[in-house]
Amino acid sequence: MHPRPSAKLSRRHLVNIAAAATTLSALASQTAIARARGKRRSPIVLVHPAWHGGWCWKKITSLLRLRGYDVYAPTLTGLGERSHLLRREIGLDTHVEDVVGILKYEDLTDAVLVGHSSSGMVVTSVADRVPGQVRHIVYLDAFIPEDGQSLVDLLPPNRRQAMEALVAKEGDGWQLPRLGPWPWEQIIREQWGVHDEVDVRWMLARLAATPFRHFTDPRIAPALQPSGSRAPTSAACDIHSQSLIGTPQRRAQRQDGSTARSTVPIIRQLPIRLNLSICLRKRRTRRS
Repeated sequence: MHPRPSAKLSRRHLVNIAAAATTLSALASQTAIARARGKRRSPIVLVHPAWHGGWCWKKITSLLRLRGYDVYAPTLTGLGERSHLLRREIGLDTHVEDVVGILKYEDLTDAVLVGHSSSGMVVTSVADRVPGQVRHIVYLDAFIPEDGQSLVDLLPPNRRQAMEALVAKEGDGWQLPRLGPWPWEQIIREQWGVHDEVDVRWMLARLAATPFRHFTDPRIAPALQPSGSRAPTSAACDIHSQSLIGTPQRRAQRQDGSTARSTVPIIRQLPIRLNLSICLRKRRTRRS
């Protein structure tokens, strides 16, 4: 049995939890207003980044569901509890289909897609494919590709070369085993700021290699949008100032030049401030 995240809370943790509760209360108030106006609440689909699974959203999904939100946190093929399906052929298109499938089989419309880090590639392509089912996209410190760009195209050459070397050395030429050449435990503690021993062990038991095509396959936008569909709006949010993979080149920038900032309590920094409402409110930018 894997250990659960530690329940020990410092004063700083309590302050952060209080901040999360305040934000969730604001979200609940917005929902009540929307209901009073006869508007249906949009379902939220949280898409995890490379190496993770739907498990990494565990802290936020429980908080949002307690407030009555309809939340989905699918695990992409080959990762998490679906790691037994890992194979060479898996790429960006597979992961896009994973999320499209959630929208289809759960009958989700007007969905809010939340993509973090590498999953910015995924949610962008999902919106390309089924724009009529997506209302809004939240990019949490995520990559946003132009048509024809892959994730590695958005990295500086030295980072791309380091990743390719790791794939060749430890990934049989098709898997990216880790964020970098350092051991996972060092990455978790030093780059992701997780220091509680139970949390670290909990993560180490779950992080998994990711097919490198998740990083190298390009976004292929359709030449024409489906007739009658509207492009979803989007907002870009930074969850912390230090890049996890590359440089500020990967930062999400809104098309109108403005930015929205947010933090979200995924397992790599627990618990930290929650302010998703900023991104969910700022919907001025509509994707072309």
